[in-house]
Amino acid sequence: MRCNGCGNEHAYRVRIFGLGLEECDRCGGLGNVHVPDVYFKEPYWDPNLAHPQRPWECKRGVYVESKAHKMRLMREQDLRECGDRVHGARVEDKARLRMAREQGHGPL
Repeated sequence: MRCNGCGNEHAYRVRIFGLGLEECDRCGGLGNVHVPDVYFKEPYWDPNLAHPQRPWECKRGVYVESKAHKMRLMREQDLRECGDRVHGARVEDKARLRMAREQGHGPL
């Protein structure tokens, strides 16, 4: 990608302003963008992210406002989201799954 602001041929991020001005990661100081890897559709009340060390109003749950907020709450409690193997969000090794069933490890 080429930045028309400074002429950088190897720009990996460009921001375009309304007047046709551009700046890239080199001339505009644009760093990497971090997008938290959690599911978030809209703000909601989550009783599962309650924490006993938070103030009284947060002990019964938390109103999750954004992806970044949810990621911060989960990181604070050493939690992570796992995929759903029924709908295919988690990769399963079919051979390992079959061997576990044959060895009697219950419904996997």
